[in-house]
Amino acid sequence: MKVTQEMLESVPFKYANDVRTGKIVTGKFIQLAVDRFFKWIETAHEDGYYLDHAAGMRVINFFPNFINHTKGAGIAGTPFHLAPFQQFTQYNLFGWKKKSTGLRRIKTVCDVRAKKNGKSAEMAGLALYVMADDKEHEAEIYVGATKEDQAKICWSAAKNFIESPLANPRLKAIGFSTRLKEIRFTPNGSKMMPLGGDSKTQDGINSHFSIVDEYHAHKDDGVKENLETSSVLRSQPITYHITTAGTNIQSVCYNYIEVCKSVLQGTNEEDPTLWIMIHEMDPEDDWQDSNNWYKSNPLLGSGLTMERMKEDFHKAIIQPSKQRIFKTKNLNMWVDEQDPWIENAVWNKNSDPVRVENFIKYGCAGGLDLSATTDLTALGFISNPDDKGCQDLLVFTFCPKDTIEKRSREDRVPYRFW
Repeated sequence: MKVTQEMLESVPFKYANDVRTGKIVTGKFIQLAVDRFFKWIETAHEDGYYLDHAAGMRVINFFPNFINHTKGAGIAGTPFHLAPFQQFTQYNLFGWKKKSTGLRRIKTVCDVRAKKNGKSAEMAGLALYVMADDKEHEAEIYVGATKEDQAKICWSAAKNFIESPLANPRLKAIGFSTRLKEIRFTPNGSKMMPLGGDSKTQDGINSHFSIVDEYHAHKDDGVKENLETSSVLRSQPITYHITTAGTNIQSVCYNYIEVCKSVLQGTNEEDPTLWIMIHEMDPEDDWQDSNNWYKSNPLLGSGLTMERMKEDFHKAIIQPSKQRIFKTKNLNMWVDEQDPWIENAVWNKNSDPVRVENFIKYGCAGGLDLSATTDLTALGFISNPDDKGCQDLLVFTFCPKDTIEKRSREDRVPYRFW
């Protein structure tokens, strides 16, 4: 695919090149995302895709032309310009298209970054763009969260972009209006609504753009799957996962992010419809070194100040109980629950593949735990120590398929995913 000079001089391409050269400090997975972008360009013709530069830039230009910041010292009332990393993602999301149909290539986004890095505002603006300019008649946009109150945070940001005294009047001028729980775009009948796991109804929806908000807090994939399955009749739906890290490494979110990482690393099958941006520090990075904080905070220095970060860091140092919050929220690090049975760091040290041959070579012992009513049935084997003193553990667990959804909700673990 030919890359024009205009494309090379655009912010998305400059961001990608700055990441590649190290001018912009990022973690491993953003670097891999950029490498994947350039690989997509190299193989676009044979893969059956093309990059529509005008379409990619159209969404980027929508923000400052139609949206004002409605809060924030020094920026309230000024045009909303997406940061380079945000432009890079939205350019790819709306720019990549299938040759055969001209429809959007990317249908799913995994976007992970620390708190206070513009998630809600960006999603709110993006929802308004999709309603007005995605050529989808009667598009339905949903912010999906565990609770409707959480979903309303993003939805309210979109409402404020329309109704605030500091709002850009052009949004109302082109047909946007608000209701108690709806934002409407009259020219094509599109609407935006918050949707929580506790919402009175989740039936009858026909989603075009689904925002899975703060995915780490979702106990299961009930809300997400309802949104995804509702979009089957849409020609180019989007499911956008947007989240910060959490404290449950058995959650559906953690497992999904691990799958996305494996795609970037090439250890899992490539998904040409999935876009991945995971802003996090690398495993070897010292979390107390402020130079590493840029990796998980792409807005650091551009709205998010180092001074504020260091204030929160100081609180975490003098009050160790606050370290878990600082790591998860400020640094986008997955940490253990309070007082875990097995520390995450210890568990990860024992994550090598099981060597099945050792059970025969060195012998083994097994144990069976049968369930009576609501417990799981478990069958486990542990090998005798090898020449280095290492042992392999192989465990199988079983539960009835009929109750797997109920168990997942009650135990807060993704049994069906496993």
